[in-house]
Amino acid sequence: MSINHAEQVRTGEIQPTFWAAPEIAKAGYKVFPVKDKEPTVAGSFYAATDDISEIAAWIEDGHGHHDVAIATGVFGRVVAIDADTPEKFEEMKAKYGPPTYTTKRGGHWLFLHPRNGKVISSKIAPGLDRKGDGGIAVVPPSKGREWTNGIPRVKDLPVLPEEFWSKTKGPTPGERTMGQERKDAAAEVIAKHVGALEPNASGGGRHEHLTHLCGVMLGRNVSLVDAEDILKAAWGAVDEELSERAEREVPNTLATTQQAIAEDRATGVPSMEKITPGLFAELKEIFGWEVQITVGDTHSKPQGEVRYRYRSLSSTGVSNEPEESIQAISFSGREKPGPRGWIVENSIWEGHAASWFGEGGVAKSMLAMHLALTVAAEGKDYWMGFQVKTVPVLYLDFELDADEQHRRALDLAVGMGLSDIPENFYYLSAAMLPPAEAFGLAAEECRRLGVKLIIVDSVGFALDGDSESARDVLGFYRARIQPLKDAGASPLLIDHQAKIIKGEKYSDKQAFGSVYKTNAVRSAFQIRGHHEQSEITATFTHKKNNFGWKEKDFSVKLAFAVGRVTVNRLEAPRPNPDREPSKKELVQKAVEEMGRATTETVQTKTGLNLQTVRNAVSELIREGALKDTGDKQGQHRIVATHSHTTKGTVTVTKAQADTSALQYEYEDRDSPPACDVEEFPGDGE
Repeated sequence: MSINHAEQVRTGEIQPTFWAAPEIAKAGYKVFPVKDKEPTVAGSFYAATDDISEIAAWIEDGHGHHDVAIATGVFGRVVAIDADTPEKFEEMKAKYGPPTYTTKRGGHWLFLHPRNGKVISSKIAPGLDRKGDGGIAVVPPSKGREWTNGIPRVKDLPVLPEEFWSKTKGPTPGERTMGQERKDAAAEVIAKHVGALEPNASGGGRHEHLTHLCGVMLGRNVSLVDAEDILKAAWGAVDEELSERAEREVPNTLATTQQAIAEDRATGVPSMEKITPGLFAELKEIFGWEVQITVGDTHSKPQGEVRYRYRSLSSTGVSNEPEESIQAISFSGREKPGPRGWIVENSIWEGHAASWFGEGGVAKSMLAMHLALTVAAEGKDYWMGFQVKTVPVLYLDFELDADEQHRRALDLAVGMGLSDIPENFYYLSAAMLPPAEAFGLAAEECRRLGVKLIIVDSVGFALDGDSESARDVLGFYRARIQPLKDAGASPLLIDHQAKIIKGEKYSDKQAFGSVYKTNAVRSAFQIRGHHEQSEITATFTHKKNNFGWKEKDFSVKLAFAVGRVTVNRLEAPRPNPDREPSKKELVQKAVEEMGRATTETVQTKTGLNLQTVRNAVSELIREGALKDTGDKQGQHRIVATHSHTTKGTVTVTKAQADTSALQYEYEDRDSPPACDVEEFPGDGE
C-alpha cells in the first residue's frame, strides 16, 4: 500500500477494502480475505463464510486492508467466467450482457452453479477461464475491480449456461445408482401411460408430459443419467417415432428441467397427473417414494374441489409432492390428542425445533455431540440431570469433516464410559454441499434410519441467504427445517450470536440475525463459556420455552485430556456477571465474609434496609444456608454459615463496612422474624 493510499485510509478518505465483505456476504456469497490472490486466513478456500460475526473477527484481527475473495463452485454456489482479452470480453458481453464486475483486463460474469455435476476450474479457451469447484474469485472493491450494477444476490444470478458446463464422457452428467430391474419397471409403466396419449394433443401432449415427468423424477433425487435411461427406454417402447425423438429430446428436456429446478420454476406431480392420472402412484410404488395425503372427511363436507399444497424433501427445492389438503377443521368432538412428547425433558420437544446459541469457543458443538451420543446410547436415561429418550440421532455437519467429528465422538465416548460410539448415532457431512441438497439428503436419511433427533451444526453455515433478513430466515425454516420435522425428526439448531461491543451485555444477545430465528423455535438456550487451562465451563440459560417452564441456569464442565473428554454438571451454576446480585445473595455474601453476624452488622455492611435484612436472614435460615448459632452478643442472636460456628464477638471492621468498628444491638428474638413485612425480592432486583 502506497504512503498516499495509507494516509487516505488513516484519514477516512478511503474505506479499508475488506470492510465491504459483510455486505457481500449478506448477498449470499461466502467470502474470505486474500492478498495477491492468496488466502490470508487458516483454512484457505474452506474458511470462506457468510457468517458476519466471523467476518468481523477477521477485520478485528487485521485483515481489513486485504482484498475480498469469494468461494466458487458447489461450496460457494457460484461459477465465475473470466474474460481477460478484448475479443472474449466483447463475445461474452454480446451473449450475456455486461459483466457482473470489471477487472483491469476484462470482466467476470457470475452464474449460479447448475448442481448437476462437477464444474471444474479450468481454461475454456484462450482468454476465457472458468472458476468452478474448488476455485476462488477476487471481487470488488478489491484493487482493479468494480461492480457493474451493484452486488447481485446469489439467488438472483442466472444459472450457468450449458456451454460452460464441464464436459463429460457420457451424454448426461451423473452416476448410475439404480438397479436395472427397477429402471425397467419404471420404463414399462411410463410407456403404458404415454402410449395412451394423443401424439399432438394441445396442452397434454407427449412433450409436455415429458417436461412434467422430468420434474417429478429429478425432484426426487433420480440421477440425470438414470432418468435418461428410463425415459429413453419408455419412449422407445411406445413407437418408432418416439424412439427416434428420444435420443435428443430426453437429454435436452432433462437439461432444461435441471435449470428450471435451480430457478424454482419447474413443474411436477400436479401437472403430470392432469395428463396421466395414476402414474405417480405407480412410480411411487416402484421407487419407494413416501407420500402422506390427508384430505379430511370429504363425506361430511360440502362437495367441491380439494386443493393440495406440495412439498419436497429432495435436494432440488421442487415443491410437487402432495402433503395435505387445505381445509378448515372443527375441534368439537375431535379426539383429544395424546400428551406432548419430548426428546429431552422440557428442553427439546418432539416434532419441534429447538436452538442452542452463543459466541464462538464456548463448546456448543462439543456439547451437542455429547447430547447426541447420550440420546443414541442404550442405558443412558439422563443428560445433565434432564431425562432423555433413547432414539436414533443424526448429526448434520456444515462446518467440519467426518474425520474431525469422529475424533471428537471417540473422545467423548471414552469420557462417557462407552465401549464404542452408539450404533444409533449417525453423521452426515454437508460442508461441501449446497444447503438445499444437504437438507434434502438429511430428510431422506431421517426417514430411512428412523432418526428422531437431528443436530444442525450450524445455522450460520447452513442458511443460504441473509441471516438478518426475516424473509430469508423464515424461508430457511419453511424450506429446510420443516421437511426434517415432516420426516419425523426434532431439530436442534446450533447457532452463533454477534460479538459483544462496548456497553452491551452477553445475556442481552440473541441468535445472530433476524428475531425470527428465536420466534421459529419452541425452546432456546443461550450458552456462556468460561475457559481455564484444559477446561471449559459452559453455562446454559433457558431463554425461551413455549411448552413448559424455563429451567434454572445450570453449568457443565468439559475437561479435555489426550483421547478423553469428560462432561459433568456442576452443583451450582457459575454466577452470571451480567446480573446484579439479589438482596438475599448480598446478605448471604456478607455473612460469609464476616463469618458470624447479627442483622444489624449485616445491614451496616450491605447498606440494605434493616427489615429487608431480617427477612433475608429468616429465609436463608429456613433454606439451610445460614444457621442460628444459639449464641448472643448482648441481647442479640448471632447467625453464621455452617463453616463458621466459633464463638466470639461480632464486629464490622473499616475494611468490611467502610466505617469505624461498631457493635449493634437489637432485641432478642426467640425465633426468626416472619417475612410478612417485606416480601423477599426476586432475581435481578
